[in-house]
Amino acid sequence: MDIEKRLYPKSYNPLFLKPDRSLPGEVAIIGAGTIGPDIGYYLKSALPDITLYLVDVVEDALKNAEKRLAGYAQKAIDRKKMKEDKARAVLENIVYTMNYEEIKNCDLVIEAATENIPLKQKIFENIENIVSENTIITSNTSSIPADRIFAKMKRPERTTITHFFAPAWRSLPVEVICHLLYAGPHL
Repeated sequence: MDIEKRLYPKSYNPLFLKPDRSLPGEVAIIGAGTIGPDIGYYLKSALPDITLYLVDVVEDALKNAEKRLAGYAQKAIDRKKMKEDKARAVLENIVYTMNYEEIKNCDLVIEAATENIPLKQKIFENIENIVSENTIITSNTSSIPADRIFAKMKRPERTTITHFFAPAWRSLPVEVICHLLYAGPHL
């Protein structure tokens, strides 16, 4: 019972919570390889008016991501799941870049790079030095513990794991994992 109280100290219905911030206007995804573009398409489909930054260190990955997103939109049009004007809105305001400095005004940054702890730590150090103190920073990792990824962060309280399931643009569940470096106000 004691462990249960520590894990679930109170119950609440998240539908009754009042957000303390608005939806993001600018979102960055770090990693345009395997799942990053899918996460981007998922977000742009839900929030077509946001500006999305897809960041990668490899130009070919960015070019392939752009083709993939256009392909997803065309497939949605062909299957009559999306109208052409919505597809255009989804594909607008996407910045494909190798320049991290462009994400400085993002409200949310999702890291979706290779599962490599030193690489992820370097990415988060870079992100944290660019974005504002209010930016939420997440990782899409599926296997690395958060306390190892975020161990070198100056402000780990603004981090979490936000795990999108593949294919991210079609799988609606998103697992959000709170970690020991920051237990959050809900606990």
